[in-house]
Amino acid sequence: HLIVHDEACRLSDAMHALLSPYARYFNKRSNHVGHVFQDRFSAAPIEDDAYLLRAVAYVHANPAKAGAGPMDQYRWSSYDEYAHPGASEFEVVDSDLVLSMLGGPAGFVRFSRGLQGDGGFSTYEARVPGLAPLDRAKERAKPIMQTYHLASLREAPSLDRAKRDEVLRALRNAGISIRQIEQLTGIGRSTVARVTT
Repeated sequence: HLIVHDEACRLSDAMHALLSPYARYFNKRSNHVGHVFQDRFSAAPIEDDAYLLRAVAYVHANPAKAGAGPMDQYRWSSYDEYAHPGASEFEVVDSDLVLSMLGGPAGFVRFSRGLQGDGGFSTYEARVPGLAPLDRAKERAKPIMQTYHLASLREAPSLDRAKRDEVLRALRNAGISIRQIEQLTGIGRSTVARVTT
């Protein structure tokens, strides 16, 4: 499991670049023929703080649930990078956002231990605002709709390209995610990413 910030909507490209060479390596090493991975990877967008924290907790709790060992001792986990930032010479995780939401490493450890039971994943509420859920995104979009005289963001695709791009950039500058802009306007993620990044 990975939690990835994919602002440019390139996750599929990244997964292809990672998995294809690995499949060739695995097949050559093991004299295997055919597909190494049964299905395409799956991904789900994280659009609010509570879901982000539940996802982080879920990923770190997975080794223990699978019987691979305690979450703070599993070798391939990023748990230690959250609990002890700066301690590893090979850090690959940007833990700043999550740690700021939880009050630092000690808060992360308390949070992780508190959510080891299944009930915690559905009941935890984030205390610090960050990524806007869709309803907050709609509220953030209202002034932009007024500025550009739009009754609905679904009108954005019919604007001339320059005006449409202005609207998309204004939405991104208002803190609305690429995926949320896609949902609100009907304009594809790749177009939104190209225009706004």
